[in-house]
Amino acid sequence: MAKAKHGAPLAFLIDRARGQDGDACVLWPYRLANGYGHLDVEGRQRGAHQVVLELAGQARPTDAHEACHSCGTPACVNLTHLRWGTHADNQQDRFQRHGDTMQGERNPRARLTEDDVRAIRRRCEAGETNRSLAAEFGVAVATIGMIRTRRTWASVVCIAICAIALGACADIPEARPGPPARPEPRPVRVVEIGTAVSCRLSNGSVVQTGPGEAAKLRLRCTR
Repeated sequence: MAKAKHGAPLAFLIDRARGQDGDACVLWPYRLANGYGHLDVEGRQRGAHQVVLELAGQARPTDAHEACHSCGTPACVNLTHLRWGTHADNQQDRFQRHGDTMQGERNPRARLTEDDVRAIRRRCEAGETNRSLAAEFGVAVATIGMIRTRRTWASVVCIAICAIALGACADIPEARPGPPARPEPRPVRVVEIGTAVSCRLSNGSVVQTGPGEAAKLRLRCTR
């Protein structure tokens, strides 16, 4: 950033107001605030992108109008990249022309990162209070509340949710129930021939056993 000599910022804008800078962005070489050029005009801080429009004879239609950048570069003061528009026009430019709305980490005023926001939401779900989280992360209690309810940072989602939405879990096999367990066969008839004991089971099979097991098998047959 160039050190401004007295009157140099305004002189720089007077040159830009001629509209002869071509198609490339002309970046403000002096003081920036939130990414935008600023200068002192008659004791009042003004946006450089607003002043260059006025110097070119394009008066601000109303106090509600904003200086919109067609290039999406806040520090640009190329007259051909600027026009007056409503706040809705400006937001539409950011979304349609520039592919973003300066949300999240891309906002130069953001005090939190996306990882911070994920951590805050996890800890909110775990029962931590807005006040304790606000003190730890250095933000207002209301900021934590809006993060918790997704009134802000709504674009930041849980990584696990993203993985599922993108089909990362598609190759995980679906859990399927196994075949039902077969009932254990029970003895239905016991036949003793000498010391040999035969037992017919409920599944139709026959097993041979010793005389010591006969009484136990008969007991099971009666159950």
